[in-house]
Amino acid sequence: MNSDKREPREWFAKILKAVAFVKKYGLLMLGAFILIMFFYSSWSNDRHIKEQIQNKRDYRVLQAQQHLKIEKQELQIR
Repeated sequence: MNSDKREPREWFAKILKAVAFVKKYGLLMLGAFILIMFFYSSWSNDRHIKEQIQNKRDYRVLQAQQHLKIEKQELQIR
């Protein structure tokens, strides 16, 4: 009978400990999470922009190579 009464008290004590932990460290964890997400999104965006710039450079190089091939063919025809 005593164990039945003790179980709810133990659960209540565990819940109170968890609430106290969140009160103590919750703001710190939230701040850390926000900082991590900010730096990750910044890094991810930078990487995406660098990929776009590289793709544009590759496209321009490809265009220039094709243009040179056409010019060579025209010179050979003449």
